[in-house]
Amino acid sequence: MIRAPQVQAITFDAGGTLLFPHPDVGTIYAEILANYGCQLNPRELDQTFVHHWREAIVKPKKEISHAFEKEWWRKVVKATLQSLQGPELNDEIFADLWENFALPHRWRIRENTHEVLAELQHRGYLLGILSNWDGRLRPLLRRLGLDRYFRDLFISAEIGYEKPDKEAFRSCEERFALPPQTFLHIGDSRKHDFDAAQKAGWQSLLLANNCTQFQNTEGLTDLRELLTMLQKEP
Repeated sequence: MIRAPQVQAITFDAGGTLLFPHPDVGTIYAEILANYGCQLNPRELDQTFVHHWREAIVKPKKEISHAFEKEWWRKVVKATLQSLQGPELNDEIFADLWENFALPHRWRIRENTHEVLAELQHRGYLLGILSNWDGRLRPLLRRLGLDRYFRDLFISAEIGYEKPDKEAFRSCEERFALPPQTFLHIGDSRKHDFDAAQKAGWQSLLLANNCTQFQNTEGLTDLRELLTMLQKEP
């Protein structure tokens, strides 16, 4: 259970927490690849992509940058297509895939997100995004109309650190000029969000999606529960 009176700043993870590929990665990939004469099963694409994404998720410390992120994604996509005997990944196909995931219609915003963020902002909390993402996130949030709620965005490709590295959390503390115990971080990953935030001295909650499992005191099933939780005494 969080210590509500201590909370002054709240950060959110982006992908899998507030944003979801629409309708899913496999369907988007299949649609784009069809333009290049390649017919692949969307479900198989989605499953294979998730497998290679998880295999590659650990990145070298202090090597995070825009260029690094783009090359990292190229390797994930290449491995996905090779596993399914898809087309050779050339610059044109990769650019098409890369640019499509920067488009707002390729993403779904979690239900009640606008309502909850607006209310948190009204209550005076400092809000931020703390996400393992690349340079596409900043303009994407603007196009989705979400950027207006956040005091600042802490994007791994910009700050040079990824969660669960404590330095990612320290970046938020320095910019907001607040101590660790006043921060609450909300995300969908136990390793990268919940546990990492607590190890940094923050409070944290998990927000449910299809892959997130938690005990009642650890998380939320609906984002609106946060508004009630923050009104409670410890």
